[in-house]
Amino acid sequence: MNNMILIGNFRGGVGKTFLSTSISEEYRNRGLKTLAVDTDPQANMYSWLSGQKAKKRGDYFKIDEHLTVLSSPIKEAGDLPKIKADNYDRIIIDTPPNADALTEIVLTWKPKIVLIPITARLSRDGAVEVMKIVKEVSPGSVVIGVLNNLPPVHTPFYQELCKKGREIGVKMHHSPIRHSTWAVRAEEEGVGLGKIRGKGRGREAFLTDLKALTETVELYYNGN
Repeated sequence: MNNMILIGNFRGGVGKTFLSTSISEEYRNRGLKTLAVDTDPQANMYSWLSGQKAKKRGDYFKIDEHLTVLSSPIKEAGDLPKIKADNYDRIIIDTPPNADALTEIVLTWKPKIVLIPITARLSRDGAVEVMKIVKEVSPGSVVIGVLNNLPPVHTPFYQELCKKGREIGVKMHHSPIRHSTWAVRAEEEGVGLGKIRGKGRGREAFLTDLKALTETVELYYNGN
């Protein structure tokens, strides 16, 4: 059963963990039994979702009947955890920000969906390189470039990035979720999004964008 959705990039600071946490909670809200797997040695997804630090590698924390988070940091080759995939509807994987670890995970697990967050911190060629390598390593995976915090859509940079991505078979999704002040607050405080309360335009805009991204993921997950 291939129910894995992996979020990765070759460098940090591009919103990888924040995106992993957000999507995990969105699936939880949809009532799907979800396992969030934190393979990043920083273990931020585990602490954001559980509200505590992992005591050891292999720690499971059951948040409720719909969401469980696993801390399983990858520090060297062969560190991948054993997961009973059939026990879950969706498995969300946050990966370490380096090429070797991401390549090993994709090559071993061959996830159904790979999300690659792309921000202005990456050069256009750097972003294309990440997408190309992931697509080559796991041609059966649907690779989606999540375009975030980039120059406006009408600029040559944005248009050329989308063009090159599509040329190598990568789907492109415009997702401004990190622009939301509500989302930024959650990230800065280092807590799960479900623990940030409040109302307002920022929160509603974030939730709308998150749902749109999840719908895109589900569209490709179900083969449409």
